[in-house]
Amino acid sequence: MKLAFATLAGLIVMSAAWRGCDQTRAGPGKRSAWWSWWRPAGGGLAPVGPDAMCVTLGETRPLGDGRFAVEASKVRGYGIRTDGRAAELRFVYRGPSKEVSRLGSGKVFHQLGLKLEAQDGCNVLYVMWRLEPATGVEVLVKRNPGQSVHDECGNRGYRKVKPSVVRPLPALRPGSAHRLAAELTGARLVARVDGQPVLEAEVGELGFSGPAGFRTDNVAAELELRAPASASALRCARGDD
Repeated sequence: MKLAFATLAGLIVMSAAWRGCDQTRAGPGKRSAWWSWWRPAGGGLAPVGPDAMCVTLGETRPLGDGRFAVEASKVRGYGIRTDGRAAELRFVYRGPSKEVSRLGSGKVFHQLGLKLEAQDGCNVLYVMWRLEPATGVEVLVKRNPGQSVHDECGNRGYRKVKPSVVRPLPALRPGSAHRLAAELTGARLVARVDGQPVLEAEVGELGFSGPAGFRTDNVAAELELRAPASASALRCARGDD
């Protein structure tokens, strides 16, 4: 009798697990389609709700369930209660933004991505999925000791990180849904797209720390930012970027 009961219980658990796995094939927007594919070493990822999101540049439009739309040419933000050593950006790409803005260097990039250890607008680690002029994930450290707002540092202090491992990315077409995630373990960074490692790099000593956030340039998309929770909350400093 005990053996039969244990077998039955095992079948029930397996059936539930199978149903959960099958739900991961659901389309974009279904919570089950995004769930439980990756857990950073520091703890689980939690969605950053609108009350905990500080949008420092541009505007976002709430969509419900923690998702928001970006349509302006430049949008930046961070979670005020997040640990900045890991983050994930879940998004549906809608195409280029209607307006186009140049970077401080004068170049035009179409990109979206993550901000890790985002101390402020002058000291931050970027993990960006660039669409144009070239496609790929790039890692950049922006470091300007003693400076904190864009008016002070401008586009100075950038260092492009050379990756040790790079893998191909899936095609990014309007209407496609993807997940860009990154985690720092010591000085080692691993970036993933849709759960698969696409880049590994040593970023070196940063010399700063802060929350997790997002950045978009010249793209329209529906986003959801997820990151490990922090024990304390930061003030929202709009205009830092």
